Amino acid sequence: VFFLATWGPFLMAISIYRTINYGFEVWWFLLYHFLRIGPRFRFFAHAHVLFHKEGHDHRGFFRPPFNVFNRVCEWWIAFFYGLVPNSYNTAHNKIHHKFDNGPADVHTNIDLDRSKTWSFFVYMPRFFAYWTGISPVIHFLSRGEYRFARRVAEGMLVYYAVIGAACYWDFLFGFAYLIAPHLEDVVFFGGVSYMWHCYVEPSDPLNQYINSVTILDGHDNIWNEDYHVVHHD
Repeated sequence: VFFLATWGPFLMAISIYRTINYGFEVWWFLLYHFLRIGPRFRFFAHAHVLFHKEGHDHRGFFRPPFNVFNRVCEWWIAFFYGLVPNSYNTAHNKIHHKFDNGPADVHTNIDLDRSKTWSFFVYMPRFFAYWTGISPVIHFLSRGEYRFARRVAEGMLVYYAVIGAACYWDFLFGFAYLIAPHLEDVVFFGGVSYMWHCYVEPSDPLNQYINSVTILDGHDNIWNEDYHVVHHD
C-alpha cells in the first residue's frame, strides 16, 4: 500500500513537471505507463487487488493509530489506476455480490451467448457503464437505494472533477495520464469480468459453483483472487 501510494504520485509529479517544461513527450508517456503498470503488470495487478480487498473490508486495512490510512486505496491510489472511488465498496458489493451475475446485475453476461464473438462487443458497453459509475447510480435510484446512489455519485464527482481540471489545464495531459488508465481498465477488466462468469448451468443458472470460474495453480494468483467461486460463496 505504501509503495503504490507514493509510486503513482511520484510518476505523476514527473509528468506534470515535464509537461510544463517540455510539453507532451511520447517517450515519457510510454515510459510512464510502463513504470506505472510495472514489470509483467505487477504494480497494476496488486493495485487492483488492493482496491478489491479494501472494498470488501469495511473495517479497513489499518487499526488505530494508523486507521487514518483506511480507504487510501480507493480514494488516492485509484486516481492513478483508473478506478472511480467507492466503486468496489458500493457498486461491486451491493450489486454484483447481491445478484451474482444474475439478470439484475448491471454488468451481467448471463443473457449473452459466450460462444459467439459478437457477444463480447455487446457486453463491453455494458461494462463501460458499470465501470464509469453510470449504471450503478441508475440502478440504485430506480430501486430507491438513495444512500448507495449518493456514495457512487460522490466518487464519480470527485474522480471526474480531477480529470476535468487536468483536461482544462492541458487536454492532452489529462487524456494521456488520467483518461487513458480509465479506458485501460474498461478494456482489461471488461475482459476479466466476461471470463470470470463465462459458464452457466442451464438448469440452475445462478449456481455460483458453475457461473464463477476458479483457477487452480494459476501463474498470477495474487492473494487468492483466482479462487473466484469462494469469493462469491
